[in-house]
Amino acid sequence: MMKAQVVVVLVMVLAFTQARQCEEGTGFNDGCNTCSCIDGLYLCTMRACLPEVVIYEWCSANGEGGWLKNCHWCKCDTDNTDPSDIKTVQVCTREASCFIGSKVWPECSGDVHWQEDCNTCHCTNDGVAVCTKKRCQPEE
Repeated sequence: MMKAQVVVVLVMVLAFTQARQCEEGTGFNDGCNTCSCIDGLYLCTMRACLPEVVIYEWCSANGEGGWLKNCHWCKCDTDNTDPSDIKTVQVCTREASCFIGSKVWPECSGDVHWQEDCNTCHCTNDGVAVCTKKRCQPEE
């Protein structure tokens, strides 16, 4: 009976991601939720993750368009925090359901390409984000 209760609780806390096979014991964290490979499929926590705003360094675009950077949707914007020192910066908001690397990214569709550190990523026709797996030098 106790074992059945544990299984029910586990199912309530964890949810299957899209059917993707994985190697037993592997896992990843998307910055909010944690996924683990159990019986060949990823099981993930389902915490409601609030978007966070991250302000990066300088930005040279004119506020048009945007790009994906480490699961953050970024655009150029004016920093109005100090009226005497207005500058254009990257303003980035974390994507609530983003998985990077070869993880499923639900919004991944079309001919989308982006950089993850030194690796290049793109969306496949079946909505999976795939990236090269180069070993990147740490940023200084």
